[in-house]
Amino acid sequence: MSSSATLDICNNIRNILNISDKLCFLVDEQQKIVFANKKALKALGCKKNEVLNMDLHLIYKLDGEESNKFQLKKSYPNLYQQSFQKLRTRNGEYIPISTKITLLEESGGRIWLFKSTIDVNNDTNKVDIKERDLYKDFLDFLPEMVCEADLRGNILLANKYALEKLGYTESELTAGIKLSDVFYPGEFQRAKTYFFQKINGTHPAPQEYLAQAKNGKTFSVLADFKISYKGAKASGLRGLMIDISSRKENENELAKEKAYLEDLIESAPEAIVQTENNNKIKRINNEFSNLFGYKPSEVIGKNIDQLITRDNYNEAESITKLIYKGKKVFTEGIRYNKNGEAIHVSISGTPINLNGKQIGTYGIYRDISARKKSEKVQKLIQNISTSVLVSPSLKDLLSLVKKELSTILDTTNLFIAFYNKSDHSLSFPFFEDQNDKFETVSAAKTITGFVISSNKPVLLRTDDITKLEEDGEIDLVGTPSKIWLGVPLRTGKEVFGVISLQSYDDDKLYDEEDLNILVFISSQISLAINKLRVEDNLKIAKIKAEQAAIAKEQFLSTMSHEIRTPLNAVIGMSQLLLSQNPREDQMEFLEALKFSGENLLSLINEVLDYSKIESQKIILEKIEINPEKLVGDILKILKVNADQRNNKFVLNVDSNVPECIVGDKVRLNQIITNLVGNAIKFTDNGQIGVEIKLESETEEGYVLKFAVTDTGIGIDKNKLDYIFESFTQEKSDITRLFGGTGLGLTITKKLINLQKGDIFVESTPGEGSCFWFRLPFLKGDKKNLKTTDQENEILKDLDGMKILIVEDNAINRLVARKFLEEWKIEVVEAEDGKIGVEKVKENDLDLVLMDLQMPVMNGYDATKEIKSMENGKYKDLPVVALTASILSGIQDEIDQAGLDGFLIKPFKSPDLYRLIKSHLRK
Repeated sequence: MSSSATLDICNNIRNILNISDKLCFLVDEQQKIVFANKKALKALGCKKNEVLNMDLHLIYKLDGEESNKFQLKKSYPNLYQQSFQKLRTRNGEYIPISTKITLLEESGGRIWLFKSTIDVNNDTNKVDIKERDLYKDFLDFLPEMVCEADLRGNILLANKYALEKLGYTESELTAGIKLSDVFYPGEFQRAKTYFFQKINGTHPAPQEYLAQAKNGKTFSVLADFKISYKGAKASGLRGLMIDISSRKENENELAKEKAYLEDLIESAPEAIVQTENNNKIKRINNEFSNLFGYKPSEVIGKNIDQLITRDNYNEAESITKLIYKGKKVFTEGIRYNKNGEAIHVSISGTPINLNGKQIGTYGIYRDISARKKSEKVQKLIQNISTSVLVSPSLKDLLSLVKKELSTILDTTNLFIAFYNKSDHSLSFPFFEDQNDKFETVSAAKTITGFVISSNKPVLLRTDDITKLEEDGEIDLVGTPSKIWLGVPLRTGKEVFGVISLQSYDDDKLYDEEDLNILVFISSQISLAINKLRVEDNLKIAKIKAEQAAIAKEQFLSTMSHEIRTPLNAVIGMSQLLLSQNPREDQMEFLEALKFSGENLLSLINEVLDYSKIESQKIILEKIEINPEKLVGDILKILKVNADQRNNKFVLNVDSNVPECIVGDKVRLNQIITNLVGNAIKFTDNGQIGVEIKLESETEEGYVLKFAVTDTGIGIDKNKLDYIFESFTQEKSDITRLFGGTGLGLTITKKLINLQKGDIFVESTPGEGSCFWFRLPFLKGDKKNLKTTDQENEILKDLDGMKILIVEDNAINRLVARKFLEEWKIEVVEAEDGKIGVEKVKENDLDLVLMDLQMPVMNGYDATKEIKSMENGKYKDLPVVALTASILSGIQDEIDQAGLDGFLIKPFKSPDLYRLIKSHLRK
């Protein structure tokens, strides 16, 4: 029995004692009075607070004993033992009494009940009988089951409530009922153990048992038994049993409901979290762990809003505040799992109340990512369907497709390819990629071609791509990807293209669900594209034109290479001979040789520049420029040519021209050099002027006006309209007289137009011409301008350096070697790439100068082998190309091969020096 239950029983006893006609006292082990009923207080003539904690001997006097004090012993009190004493009142009088002493127990220790009767005639038997009757009445008054039994288990006494509850009568009690009859089989053995513990002096707590009535009905009871004594010997049992069946039923029902609730929460398909009033997590269910990736041990005690929100914490906190105000909240939002991945969820929040007081909250989260994605897919399809009506061109349509796809998928690397069945080629009307850029390629052995031929969507990761390569299905084109997703685009059953997504660094970026989504919307994309493919013939013509342009470029590159290779020897040798202090008669020949070589190079460069501009392969730079210094330097370089024709230069720069502008320095140099060079070519014994003015200024930049005037032969007015056309000069004999390709002004105008500028000419035959142009520039910072010392770097000795020259042309090797030896560099030579690889192994080199087009092994393959051999030992060895090739894609090829830089032949010795110095290992 719990301490609270015992206390309740004792309180009930005190209430009963207060209505008894006996003088009743409760005394503790220190012989202090802890209770006196109203009858006793009246007999003593005292108030309650005067008696409490009073020593017992102050009011009781034992007959026949000299001392007023006595000791209460464990074996002393028996239920029917009587002791005759005197009771001393407040005024000192003694009242003869007979007293019965009974041992009780409270939760705090032993308590004795002193029950006294004022003795009138000292008739012990009458008193005993009357006391027993009163005791029986007292027991019958109790609302609990009370019984007494001997040590053999025979029930000697049972109150009225016990008999009614157990279903027995007084006569059946008299006939004999055993304790074992009122306990359910098996329970009595536990009770006997409890009895023996009591007899042995231990104090086990009250126990719960299953009692059994006469009719076999069982019910739960809380039982507490005391031992009764005769003298020092235990004589029987006295017990109190409380029917707790209703409470047990309630407890079982609560336990059942709790089990149902816990099972419901754990098996719920939604993520559920229970929080306390401080918003700290008290429990989570399995689905919460599945959805957000946290174990219970990782989250208990943490703030739920701080755990699963990021930049949307304020939104989550506002929801929590509403719930703690007693509101139920239903909304949608984004929450984040343990890995930081965003999840679209529906959120249901409700307060938890107990006895009218809020003690916490329940939060329920349901993953609605699939629904959100489905909604986005439906919206995407609708937008693509309507885009045909608003897209003026296929290019605009494909850009819109990309924009719509990016709402549900990562489109960082996306391309759409069209398949040309006639020549088995691919064109790419839309191509956005981090690494590659293609316009047309052969479909053979490409992954895109594989999708077209199989007519099936694919999701390939690195192992899948490797397997396709090993099986000979594909040969990779472009940068290898970690994951590649592609879906056919169809017209009916015929595949006309592919839409593809890929990633170079995350093989988990896409999954089968993403593939299914792309398949689902590909039909709508196909339909939209086909509606705008009315320009197919133009596209095919464009592809053929581009192929022709590529062929032209390759032809020009080949011719350039064939011309530049011997020209490199001519110009290089002339530079070397001029640096050897030749005789005066030799100087004239060498200067002529050098001039002719450079003139030929200039003609070649003009043709190639024109080709690049026509194919839109020019890329403009943005660097700081001092316009006055740039023009001044050009005039210094061209002064020799001007002097040969007895011409003078005049440079006029307005004071408001900025000192620093940002633009393409190389192109500006080329434009002014062309115009000044033309002025020199068509002027003798005259004057050539260059003027720079600031035409306008904005917050971002300037517009400058440049004018080049001369006093030369001039141009007829009827020729001015086509002076800038390709391969055109004013008169047919001008080419024979002055030389040139007729491309200089054409290139100049195209370069100016390319930079969003314009050019004009004014001329009078026999008096001269004025070419002026305007160009926009950005504002620059003077701190970033290169100094004269930086631009005109003095060639310093590179004594001790060791460089390998890999070149199949012996003369070009000789030229390069002579330049290097002048700088005290030790030179090693190789006539092809294969020998060059061996020379690298044999020598401790500082740098390799590599030709690209060579027999046996070209420079690209040689460089790849050098960089990869001996476990990367030579990975950091600088390898730079000396090439006569001018293909527009050379930079990409050089980068892919691992070359560290390149220099176009023919070159000047300062250019070679700077190339070497910039790439030598630190």
